Amino acid sequence: MSTEGKLAIRDPRGDATRMSSSEAPAPLWFGATFVIAGAGIIGVGSGLIPVDPSSVHAPGWVIILCGGVFGLSGVAACLAGRTEEWVGEVLVLALMIGFATVFSWVAFGPGERRFSGGAAVGGVGVTGRVGSAVGRIAFGLGALMMWAIVAAVASKLAKRLRGP
Repeated sequence: MSTEGKLAIRDPRGDATRMSSSEAPAPLWFGATFVIAGAGIIGVGSGLIPVDPSSVHAPGWVIILCGGVFGLSGVAACLAGRTEEWVGEVLVLALMIGFATVFSWVAFGPGERRFSGGAAVGGVGVTGRVGSAVGRIAFGLGALMMWAIVAAVASKLAKRLRGP
């Protein structure tokens, strides 16, 4: 097999592996962009960055969690291909818990929810308001899927950390 056009990466055990350019680690600036954006969202959720209160439709902890997910995805992008595989799995687990928690709050949390949606077929689209029940059901199904992914990733990670 030719290694031309491949990037040599040395893993922490010292084994040289070959990655195609499409598998190369993301540039650090890419991940840093998400970290900075996440910090801004956390600033809004914590009240450090003032915003018009009428534009806020979630509790501060939910907004902070969304910012944390954004920032953590940036950390994951910065570390991908640069650290042990289990570190990435821990980050994926944390991200999925964050997503699942937000979806669960939207679906099952207290308070009014307003949803809008749309569909397009063959270049013709429709948009409009969707009832609260439809939106909560959609987010509830999404939350169930996310929690299933959390369970799968946690199981894989536990097996990896326990060893053979």
